[in-house]
Parts: sequence; C-alpha cells; structure tokens
Amino acid sequence: MTPVSMSSGSDPVTAKLCRRASGRRPSLAAVSLVVTSTAAPRDILAARLRHLVEAGVLEKIPYSERPPRFEYRATEAGRELGDVLHLLRQWGDRHLADRPPVVVEHSCGADLEAVVVCRSCGQAAENGSSGIRFMVPGWSVTGATA
Repeated sequence: MTPVSMSSGSDPVTAKLCRRASGRRPSLAAVSLVVTSTAAPRDILAARLRHLVEAGVLEKIPYSERPPRFEYRATEAGRELGDVLHLLRQWGDRHLADRPPVVVEHSCGADLEAVVVCRSCGQAAENGSSGIRFMVPGWSVTGATA
C-alpha cells in the first residue's frame, strides 16, 4: 500500500497522521492527540509512523534523550500530500456530507478551494480537458505491463 492510498481514507489512522503533519503546524510531537482522536492502539500508530518515515512522507526527529522522544515533521513530499488530502476532503464534503464539518480558510478570510490547474497556461483542469502521456516504458492505463 502506498502512502497516498493509505492516506485516502482506506486507513483512518494514517490519514489523520498525514493531515496533522501537513497542516498549519506540521509537526507531530504530541502523538497522543492522534491516539486519542482515532482510538488507535500505540502499536498501530507506531507502525503507521514507521511506514510514513520509510516512504519519505515524514521525518523522525529526536527532541528528548531521557526518556527518548521524537517528533515527526512532514517532508516536502508530506507537505505536498496535504494538497491531495485537501482535494479529497472537498470531494467528500460535496458528495458524502449534508454540510461540510470543517471549512478551511485562506489567510484573507475567504474559504479555500483547491483547484487543479495547468502548469503552463493556468487554466483549471476540467473533465475532458486532460489526457495521459506515459513517461515510463511498459506502462498503460492498467498500470505496469511488464
């Protein structure tokens, strides 16, 4: 399972960790907050954190030697994952909720909306306006063919 698929909702513990790590305060020094809010056993939480560190989404940084304690900070990849999670939250708010349980605000005070745009012309990517170009030999729409 990839970090992205794990954070897409198939694993609520990992999704919560990714959201916390890529948020306004991108650090998980107090993992007990995540344990409390997910009711996750510590061994499950430790396994997910270890997986996210190995995948390059989080980095583990010691902040106390006695007792040994660590905080987890989002890497560049982890911070980028926050954008993906924001898009997934927006989709869920539109299709799975009567009303959004939370609204993300921009620093100007307006509601923030994630939009996928063309890196060249800046136009929003809408259904039917994009296509796939395979950059690695042996790939097709069904995945790796070799």
